[in-house]
Amino acid sequence: MASTLSIAYFANHDLLGVVSEEEYERFKTQLLQSLQDEWPDATVAIDDDEEVYFETKGISGQAELDVRGRIADIVTEVIDSGDWQE
Repeated sequence: MASTLSIAYFANHDLLGVVSEEEYERFKTQLLQSLQDEWPDATVAIDDDEEVYFETKGISGQAELDVRGRIADIVTEVIDSGDWQE
């Protein structure tokens, strides 16, 4: 049985600086959508935590490194787009 990619991203307000709760929620929604667009068959979750980090399951080796690098790129792209800001 093939394993399924699972991505859990943990965010907090500090990642974005001083933002409203609405902006923070829009950021998380846009990030979730971007990750799902990149990996439509993966299980993706966005949660809050005191630290910013992410976990991947279902892959290993170079594939895991590639996915982790792409996740970091997507987070930067969403932040830089500013579409989530008022």
